[in-house]
Amino acid sequence: MHKTLAFFQSSRYVLTCFILTIFVIFLADSITQLGFAHGMLYSPLILLAGFTYRYRLLNLTASLSIMAIWLGYFIAPPAPDNFSEAYVLANRGLSCLVIAILWWLSFKIITQLKLQQTQLQQEKRARLELNLAQEVAGLSHWHLNDYRKMVVLDKASSQLLKLNKLELTIEQFYACFDSASQTELTNRVQACLFEGKMIKLELQLASQSLPLQRIKLVAYPDPDNRDIVRGLLQNLQPLLSPNDTLGEQIQQFKYLADTLPVKVWIADADGLINFISQSFAVFCGWSAERIVADWLNIIHPEDQMATMSAWQQALQHETSYKIEFRLLGADGNYSWHLMHAVPIYQAPGQLSYWFGSAMDISKQKALWLQTDELKRSLYQILENVTDGLFMLDAHFHFSYINQQALEWIAGNRALSPGKHMTEVFYQSEVDFSPLISAIQRAFAEKQNNQLWFTLLSHTEPSLISIYPASHGVSVLIQLRSTLPKKAGPLSVAPTHH
Repeated sequence: MHKTLAFFQSSRYVLTCFILTIFVIFLADSITQLGFAHGMLYSPLILLAGFTYRYRLLNLTASLSIMAIWLGYFIAPPAPDNFSEAYVLANRGLSCLVIAILWWLSFKIITQLKLQQTQLQQEKRARLELNLAQEVAGLSHWHLNDYRKMVVLDKASSQLLKLNKLELTIEQFYACFDSASQTELTNRVQACLFEGKMIKLELQLASQSLPLQRIKLVAYPDPDNRDIVRGLLQNLQPLLSPNDTLGEQIQQFKYLADTLPVKVWIADADGLINFISQSFAVFCGWSAERIVADWLNIIHPEDQMATMSAWQQALQHETSYKIEFRLLGADGNYSWHLMHAVPIYQAPGQLSYWFGSAMDISKQKALWLQTDELKRSLYQILENVTDGLFMLDAHFHFSYINQQALEWIAGNRALSPGKHMTEVFYQSEVDFSPLISAIQRAFAEKQNNQLWFTLLSHTEPSLISIYPASHGVSVLIQLRSTLPKKAGPLSVAPTHH
């Protein structure tokens, strides 16, 4: 897989292959009488160039294809007597139009994908900054495997629990805390495993020395494995000196929040917002005091009711709060944000305050919508192509098939995306093994392949062109009647029993 990807990223080989393919099509066009649809043979090359996600290759392939179409018009032998000049010009003009449309759609898709890559890089930097914030807060990681009944600690957690090992049983993990905390922790872990509830506790370490050390434990169920619980430990002792008050701790946290790039806010136990980070105020163009006093008006009017309803539900049940809504910016425009808040407890069952954050997701939403629209436009064009076209992924499951190919291959049978080609290429009247072998061989060798194959719905062989790529295979089916009569000979695959 890595070698295939490297091949498609190397212009030294890929560019040469595309130029040679254009030359072969042009050569066939130049020795064939005018009136045959050679121009359409360039269209699959534009699609394949788009799949490489490279601007230079796409632009060069489209430009050379259009030049070859019109150069072939001037050097090809004259059309037969029964072909009019207008038909020849319309044929070549239509081919150029299809190439231009496919180039434009592929160009837009590549642009959107590059924007998505930029967004992912920005998200990685944001995650790195959050990891640095975790280091400042003194957080350490652990996870519980309920299937093995074992708890695995990182080095920082092991030191915090005063252990000399990184793996211990669940009972040994519970025993690290005092007897009053063990029962609560056991119940909350069971609720996390079987009901998916998040754990937020402040516990006392089991120790004979005074003062007793307080630990904050946060955990959540792993979304990919229901037997796994992942969590964090935080040493609260440095934050809890004898003269410390809860207000002073919150002030320290507010100072840290103002240094983070994400938008942060804090509300009291009753849900009244009393702090907005500086990054939040700068984004909205309001003062922090004005946002605290009138925060509902920075939310889009259409989203205010749903936002308030979700916030009231979170306050009533003391559960985490997560919602998407549009937020007013300093430029007067609204942008989509993901708001997330969690309750923070001073002691088990005693809610102290709410900690919330807002992440700008407007670019992601716009990219998703534009990418979906471009895909729909591309598929609509492919549906109107007179040739059959279908695509398989790297495991030979159908990822796309246009209506023409669906009628020729599946007939009246339903064909849903995701089916393996061996499930579809199975008919008692037709032996599909030559076609299946040709597709598998082309993908394995990363070489284009062609063969003649007679489908059940046809009385004569069709030309099957197979184009492999790193992510799968594209297959083009063309009727003999639509092909130039001087096409090179290919062996006809035996198909009927």
